[in-house]
Amino acid sequence: MERYPVDGETLDAAIAASHAIVGTAVQAMTVELPDITLPVSRALLVLGRRGAQRPSDLAPELGVSAATAGRVINRLVRDGLAERSRDAEDHRSVLATLTDKGHAVVEAVLERRRGAFAICGRSPRNSRRNWVSRSGRSRRRPSTHRT
Repeated sequence: MERYPVDGETLDAAIAASHAIVGTAVQAMTVELPDITLPVSRALLVLGRRGAQRPSDLAPELGVSAATAGRVINRLVRDGLAERSRDAEDHRSVLATLTDKGHAVVEAVLERRRGAFAICGRSPRNSRRNWVSRSGRSRRRPSTHRT
């Protein structure tokens, strides 16, 4: 019995494509915020997609503890990308929401991603391979140190 239900060439192509997607995502974020860490970039995008979040709700999305999610929110607040407010339904809880600047960064990042993927979709097959090759080797990677 085969370990994987697809042939090796297809599996390698899928892995290359996933690297290209991640590379494109990283490049799009680091153009807007060159010193951003992976957890902070992820939090920015989650807040942009889901709206106001408590640190305890954001933590599982980031794969971190609620305390670490709180530190990530501190960094977003410090950089003017998010703000804190009291939850209207539970005054003990604090919510993080994006500021106008945070929304603008998220939209700019998503627009860069859309543009990169649109180019890939319109390109001939060989150009797509080149895009996969280039995108998988991002020149600028986000810092991975803990926030």
